[in-house]
Amino acid sequence: MLNVIFSDTSKGAAKAVFERLKRTPGRKIVLVPDSYTLGVEKTVMEETGLKATFDIEVTGFSRLASKETGAEVLSKEGGVLIMKRAINACAGELKHYAKVVGVQGFAGEMFAVVTSMRLNGVTPEMLQAAESDLDDCATLRKNRDIAIVYAKYLEELKKEGLDGTSRAERFAEEIPSNPRLRGVNVFALGFDSLSAIQIKILTELSLTGNVTAALLNGFGLPNAELYPDDSIRRLLNYARDRGVDVAKPVWARERLAEPFKTLHENMFSGTETTVRNNGEVVLFGEADIFEQFNAVAREIVRLVRREGLRYKDIAIINAEPEHNKELDEVFARYSIPRYIDLRYPLKDTLPAKYIVAITDAVRFNFRRDKVFRLLKSPLFEWDEDQKFRFENYILKANKDFDAFLQPLDGEGEEFEELRKALVAVAEPFRTKKVAARYAEAVAEMLTDEKFSRLLSAAVEGIEDNLVEANTRAGGKIAELMAEYVRLCGEHEEGIEQFRSAFDAMVAAEELALIPRSLDSVFVGELRSGYIYGTRALFIIGATQGALPAKHNFRSVISAADAVRLEGVGIKLYPTPYDSMREEQFAVTELFSKTDRIYFGYPMSSDSGILKPSSVITELSERTSTPIIKLSDRFSAEKLTDAESVEDFISSPQNAVFGYLMYREKLSKGVRTAIEKALDSVGLQPKVSSDSSPERVPMRESLGQGKDPISSVSQIECYYACPYRYYLRYGIALKEREEGKLRPPDIGILSHRAMELYFGRFKNRVHTADPEELRAARESIARSVPEEAGKNAGNISKATLNSLKKSLIHSMKKLTDSVLSGDFEPVAVEMKFGFDDGKPLRLTGEDSDVYLRGKIDRVDADGASVAVLDYKTGSESWDISGIYYGKKLQSAIYLKVAAERTGLRPVGAFYVPLRSSYTKAGKSYKYDGIISDDIDVLTAFDSKLAAVTSGRMTSDIVPGGVKITSGEV
Repeated sequence: MLNVIFSDTSKGAAKAVFERLKRTPGRKIVLVPDSYTLGVEKTVMEETGLKATFDIEVTGFSRLASKETGAEVLSKEGGVLIMKRAINACAGELKHYAKVVGVQGFAGEMFAVVTSMRLNGVTPEMLQAAESDLDDCATLRKNRDIAIVYAKYLEELKKEGLDGTSRAERFAEEIPSNPRLRGVNVFALGFDSLSAIQIKILTELSLTGNVTAALLNGFGLPNAELYPDDSIRRLLNYARDRGVDVAKPVWARERLAEPFKTLHENMFSGTETTVRNNGEVVLFGEADIFEQFNAVAREIVRLVRREGLRYKDIAIINAEPEHNKELDEVFARYSIPRYIDLRYPLKDTLPAKYIVAITDAVRFNFRRDKVFRLLKSPLFEWDEDQKFRFENYILKANKDFDAFLQPLDGEGEEFEELRKALVAVAEPFRTKKVAARYAEAVAEMLTDEKFSRLLSAAVEGIEDNLVEANTRAGGKIAELMAEYVRLCGEHEEGIEQFRSAFDAMVAAEELALIPRSLDSVFVGELRSGYIYGTRALFIIGATQGALPAKHNFRSVISAADAVRLEGVGIKLYPTPYDSMREEQFAVTELFSKTDRIYFGYPMSSDSGILKPSSVITELSERTSTPIIKLSDRFSAEKLTDAESVEDFISSPQNAVFGYLMYREKLSKGVRTAIEKALDSVGLQPKVSSDSSPERVPMRESLGQGKDPISSVSQIECYYACPYRYYLRYGIALKEREEGKLRPPDIGILSHRAMELYFGRFKNRVHTADPEELRAARESIARSVPEEAGKNAGNISKATLNSLKKSLIHSMKKLTDSVLSGDFEPVAVEMKFGFDDGKPLRLTGEDSDVYLRGKIDRVDADGASVAVLDYKTGSESWDISGIYYGKKLQSAIYLKVAAERTGLRPVGAFYVPLRSSYTKAGKSYKYDGIISDDIDVLTAFDSKLAAVTSGRMTSDIVPGGVKITSGEV
């Protein structure tokens, strides 16, 4: 017998089922979505008045199939591993997906698509038959490839046993002969839609017992098209075809109070029906997500304190679950017990990352960065200070790859035991072996007492959810390794094959976390988690695109592919239309689940201004409700009595935060009251009695103390980033020494080469013999690396040759630039402010600052002077940098050079020194400011003097000449 209950709300459907449960004797099975089992079991006891549920089994389709068949089944991760094997076996036959078969995650995506097809009754033969109806397009090629992989997967699956889908199929087939299910009463609720296999199971159960299916039906409602009535038609048609006795459907409409009734029936319908809102619907917008979370937290505390709600009476739907971590941190400060319904990715746990770090060290032949990643894992036990010094030594000695496998001597001898320990950890994975040996190595590591101790220490003090996820991760990985052995145990594999299998298995697994308190605020997503009978419901993060969410379909099959396939009879549920309709339906369902509902959104994010969801806009129009700032209810200006102060403080932890944030806005009496309250629990925030910050003289802010001399680089660094200045000049952090050439080293060598070269030919580049210039360039290019103190043995020959060529080319091009005009290098590395030079004095409001520096090169032509600053990066000159204090060097250096030489200042340039030059040499063109005097321009670039008409741009300096009607 199949009994169908129609209801317009999921809550109404559930109530009808609970009523029948109370009246139905004998064994009862309640089928719900897997994620609902705990919530429904709790609600069954509350709604039926039962103290226990011994004769009521709340379960899901997969769990019931597992229990009744008793069949060992592949996990989802095992299924992905079989799919990966199937893809590898038929990779040569694939066309469209040929280039992505080895991409991480592809096997998981293909497994999801094939599973969807199997659940909806689509076979490889059906895909092949549909080819003739598809045009020659990407969808056709994808369809062919999927059919090939699908068939190969089923072939591989037969060798290994059952996966979840095939177990469900077996369960359906065995129901008629299962005596335990004869005469049983089955109730199905909570399903927005039913797959083909679920419909088959319900039908078979109807033939041997009594099934009551509570389904949602919007017949007669303005927004009826949102309801998932396709499942109703498919279930009834299939059941009748199988000869099931189908009772006349009964209705269990829920009588919702206004304004929820009107909103539930009309949202997204296109009607203009309005309804009065008496405070049941609150719409709010806050400055950002943190203000939003704080406002919600304060409102929750108020509801509990002032209106008598329990925390378990409150639920939150977060339309932006990627911010759940920040939400959790804010709620912790308010001491709000919460259960965030999230699943923690196994691949992100410390045990999984440790295994990845070990195997990466092996896979990449002990490449230095991979070894360092393993070294830094908190699960690799060693003294942290020695780890740090070991890194310093390795970088300085330029050790890499096989060097980690050789004993360390000399300066490195003190780290030899550490090196041995690193190699020992990786040793079990270094040789090709049967798959079982890799799994055994992982299992041995996970069960080691030392590993458990290190893991406990690593997660100490972090949030409870992360502790739980990391603690459970080891056991889950051990389960996956046991399945890996069962599937691949005797296959000989290398480290690449093992890692590929490991990555596929852990990527497919997420750890479901359990509530730590029954009296907790539930935090979930729109279409996951069980919400029933809440008194206050918050929907947050309700911005455009987040509510209703815009879903991507799948990376293997696009939304357009799904539409084309549906057109030839291959429906892959859910289609893009299905997803949007279900999102909208889920929103309308919210109005049946609470006594009060809040919709909120952040008005801005790091990416800019955010707009409210269309849901908020429609609600505002239908109910004439303005969008408010919920935080205004708790603003510091409105603290007038004890209750408002208590609501503002919320908790001792938050009191400190609120006090420091809003102290200046609080009245003296309120401020004193909060200070006393904090003092009573041992919290005494320290603040200055003077609210205005002390004005710090520039000299002191630059940390000069008694010595008022700063470098120009220090000033620039300070204005660019005071924190960077503090790190570099305040506590004098230094970069680690590395035994290889780095970009800064290239810059140092280039500067030194230019200093030596133009210093040798100071005041005589124009008169020097070309052969002398050439010989000097080659000699300097050979000697500079050694002169700079580098150990040439740590630098490859190829790098040295490339560097020498680059230096020779740069010197040649800059020589050509000098020879193109009248300016001559007259000074290199001109110092000022050091022992042998007078500093530059800057007069400020509070004090004077004296500057020192070294000018790379000074050029002059007898009347004018210019300064050149060599740059090996991609830095460009920007006059705004002078205004903001970030690019002062050129201007200050020009001022110093003019004072020193007594010549007219006419130019300040960046001179790029790049190895990636163009044939025209334009990469060496000066960048900066230059006088617009035509005589100055031609003095730098004599070609400009030959222009008699038209326009010519200089290849030397940033300028050119344009002559129109005889005028320059």
